[in-house]
Amino acid sequence: MKRKIIINLSIMLLLIAQVISTPNMVSAHWLYGDIENGVLVKQKRSVTPKTKVLYYPENPGIDPWKGGSADFVWEDTVVPTLTALAGSDALQAAKNGLNFGARINLPESITAKDVIDSLDYKNSYLYVGSAEPYVLDSGFFSYDNPSDHYLYFTMRKGAEFNKLIQWIIDIVKSIITNFSGSLDVKLVAKIDVNKLTKNGYPDIDKSPNQQLTRGMAPPSPDKKLKFGVNFYGHDQIDWDSNKKIKPKPGNENANESHDSFSTWNEYISPWDNGETFNTGEKNTTENWENIVRDGKLQDSFLPGPFSNREVSFKSWEHPELTEVGNRFNRIVNIYTQQDTTDGSNITHDIDNLTTKKKTTVTFHGTDSTWTRLSPRKVTFTRDDESLFVKLSSSAKNTYMFGESIKVPIDFTQYDTRSKKLSVSIQDLLSSTANKTNISVNKPGEQEQSIVALPSEYSASGKHMLILTFNDEFNRTVTVTYEYTVLDIPNFKSEKTLFTSTDRSTNTLTITPGEDVNIVSTFSPEKSVDLIQSTIKSTLPDSTSLIPNSTKLVAGSKIINISDNLWQNGQLIYNLDFIPKDTAIKLSYKVSTSKNDKGKTLPVPKDLIEAPSKVDNKVHTIGETNASNINIKLGELRFQDVTKNIAFGQQTVPDKVKTYHRQSPDEFFIKILDTYDDDDFNWTLSGKVVNALTDQDGDSLNSTLLLIQDPNLKNQYPGMFDENLSLTPGNSNTIYENSLSNDGILDFTWPTTSGPELKISNNQKFIGNKSYSGTIQWSLNSGPDK
Repeated sequence: MKRKIIINLSIMLLLIAQVISTPNMVSAHWLYGDIENGVLVKQKRSVTPKTKVLYYPENPGIDPWKGGSADFVWEDTVVPTLTALAGSDALQAAKNGLNFGARINLPESITAKDVIDSLDYKNSYLYVGSAEPYVLDSGFFSYDNPSDHYLYFTMRKGAEFNKLIQWIIDIVKSIITNFSGSLDVKLVAKIDVNKLTKNGYPDIDKSPNQQLTRGMAPPSPDKKLKFGVNFYGHDQIDWDSNKKIKPKPGNENANESHDSFSTWNEYISPWDNGETFNTGEKNTTENWENIVRDGKLQDSFLPGPFSNREVSFKSWEHPELTEVGNRFNRIVNIYTQQDTTDGSNITHDIDNLTTKKKTTVTFHGTDSTWTRLSPRKVTFTRDDESLFVKLSSSAKNTYMFGESIKVPIDFTQYDTRSKKLSVSIQDLLSSTANKTNISVNKPGEQEQSIVALPSEYSASGKHMLILTFNDEFNRTVTVTYEYTVLDIPNFKSEKTLFTSTDRSTNTLTITPGEDVNIVSTFSPEKSVDLIQSTIKSTLPDSTSLIPNSTKLVAGSKIINISDNLWQNGQLIYNLDFIPKDTAIKLSYKVSTSKNDKGKTLPVPKDLIEAPSKVDNKVHTIGETNASNINIKLGELRFQDVTKNIAFGQQTVPDKVKTYHRQSPDEFFIKILDTYDDDDFNWTLSGKVVNALTDQDGDSLNSTLLLIQDPNLKNQYPGMFDENLSLTPGNSNTIYENSLSNDGILDFTWPTTSGPELKISNNQKFIGNKSYSGTIQWSLNSGPDK
């Protein structure tokens, strides 16, 4: 018996080789039934068929039900009826395929045509025995009606002739090699889900363009998509003329296997449970839902498209909306339109609504049975006025060592509703300054505020600050401030002008030709050594340096500066090391010209400069105040007058009597006139303010006489004539000037002239009384032009 098997085996191998090369030369007998019905195949009774369906979403981390593919896998073991070889008959039978069939049973939501149109044929295979996998095409599948929820799988049409013949030879080889006479069959069909549900399900999905179901894994009321397979042997089916099969009565459910994969039946539909923002009205486009909760129809909607609902609010009207929370969570059953939110677990990729003006939030999570749900978006917009804060144009970009850093902020367009403003400050360039938080008081009530920074932002070097302003409505704006802190101190500087009679730091008024002392003082505001510095000074225009008057004092060091160092009215003097806390004083003296009378001479600022190692530039670290020298047109004033005149102790006269003064010997009135102008006329007048009175208020009837001196009259022709009587309350002209003067006019009367007192005897005298009176001298001036 074993010997016979070996002989038959060797003949079979020879047959295989001959079939490939010259098939018409082989003669054998195949018990196949009817050649036109192909190779007869039956179910192997000891084997149970298997079906497996697996779903792979396109991006499971984002959406568990969107796109991707599903693998449909059916496995079985069949037996071809092969008892002997009949070469040409076997070849003819093979040309008509394998005589068996399988019915693939589909879920109610999937039709036969849906599957045929969505199969990825290039990646779908049929495995039989040890033969190479056969790539499927649409010819292996058929259906009675496109809308049927089943389709048939056969191997009797659709394949290329030569390819199929070779493949069947490989199958026969597998049978002979394994001595089993049975074949393992495996069908792997890959379904493109995007194509499977390309039209969505309009009967249950009323969303715009069926966006809930289009391109998604099909939903199911019980969240199960059930697939099955019935295998039919050649004796369990009938074939029609188009090579379509029909199970024989009683065999419809033969050799059954089935499987299912989980799917969904609920979706996220954001809605304001506080019913404030549900301003959208029902329509046939975006607002199509008929959602019911506890018997009540929720017939309002968040505005915006269903794919991205919108919530717009003002922070001060809805201060509670700082986070999404649970307020907008809602889950709906696509079949019943019931609100099924209870027991669900909805989360959001962003919960905080305070950091941005517009925040798009993705809702995702699971339903009450922990089935993952497709995500849905809502855009929250804080419809507030923008927080407008900017750096003022007056902001400095260079500071001296130790100088306080002050950031001027412009609030001219600031929202006045905001009363609180915090500032988070971070220095991107300096490692010495940590992130700091400070506050601005009442920003909406001022146009500008100075943000004073802590001392750690004053370190020498370059700084780049990021100032993040945040108000109580969590609006944020960022301001960038770049500045440099030098390694040299700032000097408090002052220039003082003075003469022998006056002093000023602003405007000093002098007479024409008067000398002026100028002193500039520079005092360091911070305690730091000054390695190198330069003092710069400029003389006022139309002035001349008084020789040997320039002196520089730095602490205990006194430097007499040579006049030669002044070049073209400018002094540049370099100083070496100046110890910390050392004040520097520059002083000099200038003369003015009488020709400049009536002019104002600007006095330039004096400077102190020093180089910085931070930026390798020279900087002005001290600058004195601006000042002026105001030169009068001229001066007319009393230089000096005799203060007291005494007539001594006298006896009561028995007639009118004139008394000569006993002191002083010389009586004088000295007047300064520097106008030096022929047209500048003025007068000197005098009057007795009140009569001579005693301590009791009793008056003495008297007249004050001025006796003229001929020499004085000759010297000053404008002087009064021989005698002048001065009585109480009456003003008398003493001198009329019509000359050009530039100096002091000295009206001095010797002992023989000047004031005398004339007393009448026609009055009551009381003995031992002292009388006194007052004379008022006046100058009345003005050019007569």
